[in-house]
Amino acid sequence: MGCEEQREPPIVDGLLSYLVAFVTVLASQKNQRLGDMAAHTLVVRK
Repeated sequence: MGCEEQREPPIVDGLLSYLVAFVTVLASQKNQRLGDMAAHTLVVRK
């Protein structure tokens, strides 16, 4: 057949996405998620 490209399982891709989101929240001064930063919103807690 030929050379087939090996791909990582979708679970690894999902974990990488969560890791990026987690690091983003930790790095932001207001603990905002990427979507919050893009929409210029923030989470209000009592």
